[in-house]
Parts: sequence; structure tokens; C-alpha cells
Amino acid sequence: VILLAPNIKEEQCAEITHLISEIRAFVPDAVIGFALPNSLVESKNAEAIDALAKEINFLALDLTRYEDVDPLDFTKESVGAMLYSLLRYKMRVIIPFFEESEKQNSIISTVESSGISNWQIIK
Repeated sequence: VILLAPNIKEEQCAEITHLISEIRAFVPDAVIGFALPNSLVESKNAEAIDALAKEINFLALDLTRYEDVDPLDFTKESVGAMLYSLLRYKMRVIIPFFEESEKQNSIISTVESSGISNWQIIK
């Protein structure tokens, strides 16, 4: 399971931690990930991310919300700017699905060229 909370703020991370503990109460062996929005990864307060990292199986960076920006440019900029956090927390990168294989392969290549081999496509 990957929990997505694209508009989460730092002060709401405790609520996510509580939700994860509730899920684990029902399904102790669940593999739970949490997709962080760019705003949280860019935050200077690593304590919120550290607390989440202790409660879940994996963190992920959600790159599916590129909005009006070219998705390839958004991917390059985001991965480059957040490479430290991606490596520190061994995060996955969640990339959007594209029907066009050339576009999809370009996004994957961009992520992998930064040394990130743990990525996932959300359709």
C-alpha cells in the first residue's frame, strides 16, 4: 500500500503516523509506503520525515503532480533538487504513466541517470 497525501503539511505528519499504526493494528504484516509531496521533501525540518521513515516500510517521492510543467523537466528538477533526501531515505520515485513509450522511457532514464533505480509507475 502506498499512502498518498499530496497536500500534507509538516504539522499533519503525526496524523499519518497514527493512521499507519491503525493500519498495522489490523494488518501487522502490511507493507506500507508513504508518498511525500515535494513541499515536504524540500522542507528544512527533517524530523517529520525521520518520524515517518521509522513507522513505514518505504518512503516515496511523488512526481505525478507536474501540472502545467513539462513532466520531463519537472522530473529532472525534482530529482536533482531532492537527490540528498532520495538517497538518505532510500526513497522510491513515483512517476506518472504515459501511453507514449518514448516519453515514459525518457522519464525513467532521467530518474535512473541520477542513480535512483527504485521507481514505480502509477497509472
